[in-house]
Amino acid sequence: MGVPFSARSDPHEDAPVPTEVVLGGVELGVPELPNLDLLRSVAVCLVVFSHAMLYSGRGSGAAFAGIAGVCMFFVHTCLVLMGSLERDPHPGRFYLRRIFRIYPLWLVILGVTMLLQIPASPPFAPGFGFHHPDWRDLLGNMTLLMNVYGYPDVVGASWTLPIEVQMYLILPFVFAFIRSFRVIWPLLVVQGYLMFSAWRTVLPMYTPMLVCAPYFLPGAMGYVLYQRKRLQRYPAWLFVVSLTGTIALMTRFGTLQRAWCFCLALGLGLPLFQQIRWPAFNRVTAMMARYSYGIYLTHIPAICFGVYVLRGQPIAVRGVALVTALVGLPVVFYHAVERPGIRLGSRLAGKIERGPEPRADERMMRMEPAP
Repeated sequence: MGVPFSARSDPHEDAPVPTEVVLGGVELGVPELPNLDLLRSVAVCLVVFSHAMLYSGRGSGAAFAGIAGVCMFFVHTCLVLMGSLERDPHPGRFYLRRIFRIYPLWLVILGVTMLLQIPASPPFAPGFGFHHPDWRDLLGNMTLLMNVYGYPDVVGASWTLPIEVQMYLILPFVFAFIRSFRVIWPLLVVQGYLMFSAWRTVLPMYTPMLVCAPYFLPGAMGYVLYQRKRLQRYPAWLFVVSLTGTIALMTRFGTLQRAWCFCLALGLGLPLFQQIRWPAFNRVTAMMARYSYGIYLTHIPAICFGVYVLRGQPIAVRGVALVTALVGLPVVFYHAVERPGIRLGSRLAGKIERGPEPRADERMMRMEPAP
């Protein structure tokens, strides 16, 4: 599409990183995309808050705060992976990097969950407690095919991962279309058709990929619009206000069907705003974005540790233990599992068709599009 989408839109895209972010042919003069860091940071915070309330039994109404966070993950994922495919459109290398980005940490967390028998659902949910999987359940969870065959989730809050992995299969084709035509109206038509067709469908966690496509397609629309520099006219503070208001509406009035509209608003709205240029604020959101995948996968064990394992302990002890686990586990697993997996995937991807071996850049690792 002419110019690269960003210098670091995909944290494990391993090409050398330029010193400036380029959107729509305009150098923004910053080495990052802070708005996307903020989007991902807020998304993971919403998911953690929602599950903390649900597992403590104090906030079933917080469920749609978590759904809002998941929707933000989906839009972010599709948007930044369009940039990844622009830098290297080879499907084989793309799929290989995805595999080594998602599965190593997932398999480790699955093993820890089984070893410690961590519950996969809040206490008021049917079947509360650890699910003892048979070999079919285990194989379905290991391969992230739970939604295809209806296997129960062994790890709490993992229902989004199969949907995302299956979405990876179609992204190279979506990108090929975008690169050829650079228009969004066909995507809007597809979005509208899918929303209309499935509006009256009850959406379980084990739901067809086509029903979930409207959660992702707005990210591709946002990618196209990011190439049009004239759209980026509104100040960064208005982005923060707009994002807050949209999340509040989704949390208060959201349904799984209305979440399609929420995703559409995100995808079409993100390219309208200038990038945030608040250094201290950006450093915080950048750090949270780096560890967000680990936070997503480890927050249920951390919450169970603080809520159940330490029940009967003073609230201060439980609070400190919970915060320590929420912060410490993602950092440990990032450096012990995620980062080596990213590097291994990069090396293997570089060997396909004798292409140049990519270089894993630290700045690009943290915004990994995984829920």
